[in-house]
Amino acid sequence: MACGGELGPSGVTSRDGAEAQDVSGNASGGGGGAVSSPGTGGTASEPVDAPAGPPDAASDVGGIGTDGGGAGGAGGSISSGRWSGNFDGFNTPQWGSAWGVAVPGDSHSFGQKDPGMAAFTDPTSPDGHQVLKVSYAAKSSARSCSGCPLPDGGQFYQDLTVMGRADLANAPVLHLRYYIKLGDGGSPFDSGKGGKLPGMWGGIAGQESGCVGTGGTSWSTRFMWRGGKAEVYLYDPTHSAGNCGADKFWSSGTWQADGQWHYVEQAVDRMTGTVDVWYDGKPALTKQSIGTGYGTIPFRGVFFSTFYGGHASTWGPKVATTSYFAKFSLDTQYIGP
Repeated sequence: MACGGELGPSGVTSRDGAEAQDVSGNASGGGGGAVSSPGTGGTASEPVDAPAGPPDAASDVGGIGTDGGGAGGAGGSISSGRWSGNFDGFNTPQWGSAWGVAVPGDSHSFGQKDPGMAAFTDPTSPDGHQVLKVSYAAKSSARSCSGCPLPDGGQFYQDLTVMGRADLANAPVLHLRYYIKLGDGGSPFDSGKGGKLPGMWGGIAGQESGCVGTGGTSWSTRFMWRGGKAEVYLYDPTHSAGNCGADKFWSSGTWQADGQWHYVEQAVDRMTGTVDVWYDGKPALTKQSIGTGYGTIPFRGVFFSTFYGGHASTWGPKVATTSYFAKFSLDTQYIGP
């Protein structure tokens, strides 16, 4: 079902469920719009203009390794300070404990048990650990699209409180950084019309997205690619039922669909209601307003969500394609590479 609402790059509601909607006016788009000094293979230029912390803020905090979190065993580390996670032992109880994720999944998650979303040994892994490989079939779309012949992708929710990380859950500002590779050398990434990428969330699972009303209880800040552009796809706490998310397009840069590793970071400030984004260390969005009502809703953590859509097969790629994810971290200050 299509969700109503107006369209535009200034943060007004988008019709995420519309079968033929493309905010940019393009039916398809690649990963164009190159960002200067892109990081490849886990290396990148030094971050600049990081208002929430200095570029070298990624020091060892609380005894936790900052290069992927291997110190915590399978999946990552869960002690105080920075949290870091990898995909060693993906979807095992040990991995679920390290990530604070239900295994093999809950009623709002999908894809964790599918062969199309699995741990993968990549010799170019940014942290030396296994990465998560996600495959998307041609013409695939969201699992919520009951009429789509090929739903695909995957989604799961981190819960910082389950991990005993009240320090991160109750922080005024939280940063999420991860590495992403779109496509590979043998299979270029077909961006189709657009799709979702991981971000953060707070509140009640099932009310943080999906064109339902948040009722002042929930929010989410996933990323999205759409028509060659990049954005934060926002559900704020005051979101009303029947409408889908708001598009906060990056002011500079976009996703690079070049089969190389890049890193992206977002910082949500619950007190001021703003979000910042860096891509390969370069500012992409600065102090963008995301509304009000976040102050009483703690962070729940990573909202891992990736699929084409929208809720129609017209969003999907023309050919099967693949994405890879690695080296997730959460911190109260700027993380960087």
